[in-house]
Amino acid sequence: MSLKILSWLPVKALLRFRCVCKSWKSLMLDLSFVKLHLQRSYCRDTPVLFTLLNSNSKEEQCSLHYYCSMQRLLDNPLSAIDDGDLPFNQKPCRFWNPATRLRSKKSPCIMCYIHTLIGFGYNDSSDTYKVVAVVKKSRAITELRVCCLGDNCWRKIATWTDFLRAIHTKGLFMSNTLNWVGRLYTTHQNAIFSFDIRKETYRYLSLPVDVDVLSDDTVIGVLGGCLCLSHDYKRTRLAIWQMKEFGVEKSRTPLKKVSYEHLQISTSSSWMAMHANGDVRLVASKSEFGLVLYNRRENRVKPNGMFSKTVILESTQYVESLVLPYRI
Repeated sequence: MSLKILSWLPVKALLRFRCVCKSWKSLMLDLSFVKLHLQRSYCRDTPVLFTLLNSNSKEEQCSLHYYCSMQRLLDNPLSAIDDGDLPFNQKPCRFWNPATRLRSKKSPCIMCYIHTLIGFGYNDSSDTYKVVAVVKKSRAITELRVCCLGDNCWRKIATWTDFLRAIHTKGLFMSNTLNWVGRLYTTHQNAIFSFDIRKETYRYLSLPVDVDVLSDDTVIGVLGGCLCLSHDYKRTRLAIWQMKEFGVEKSRTPLKKVSYEHLQISTSSSWMAMHANGDVRLVASKSEFGLVLYNRRENRVKPNGMFSKTVILESTQYVESLVLPYRI
């Protein structure tokens, strides 16, 4: 009975209970309990992990991390709490669990050039966590490499002759795929590059006709379990598309166009996160360095926090868990 009760508790509470007795402490490392707790964590409000990148730092790049629930965002502004440095060329990979604050040792380094794409995903068929790197080796050569949790090397999966100049280098994970949006180097077509981490194959998905010009404000995300794309529409509105069936381009549907005037933002913005019920969305204005909460059902907005002008903001929704970022 106590095991069932513990499996419903949030990670922070479980970490406190490790000191109650040895059996509870060992329970936190039991793979069966960790999986059960992870399954039940999906029922709770999904937290949002924010990354604040200080682009004016004397170092090449610095990152700050902060995570909280969407419900908390409705009431409180943001602040950053953790920091670390990111190297530029030779980049190691670390697996990190923000909930437990545990991280793995550094993996072997991989050469990352200016347009290198990085993504993280989970293969449920083999219970494997993977980091994927899409590296442009030259104008004519692109390599795709994979590093799994516990590996001591990067594995080359594929080589081809085109490259996607992605808007954002961080890949979006959904439906066992990692996805990036951008423009193809050779054909100059806008597309989504999608890598299947189960089959270790890739393909390109075309974008809606309305998305003829890509900018830093073009973002892909997940809405109601479906792939979504938000973009600037004629410098007047924020437009959102939804792909009802992943990979089926005919299932794309225009979802919403909201004017910047209504969002109380004078320039282009990007959708960053969504509340579990789909009614509340978090919108960021990069030029005004602020956040806006937009309620779709009530069609109203609420300003929510401002940032320093030296900060670029990214976000990732994730499920808190006890999963160890290393093999034992």
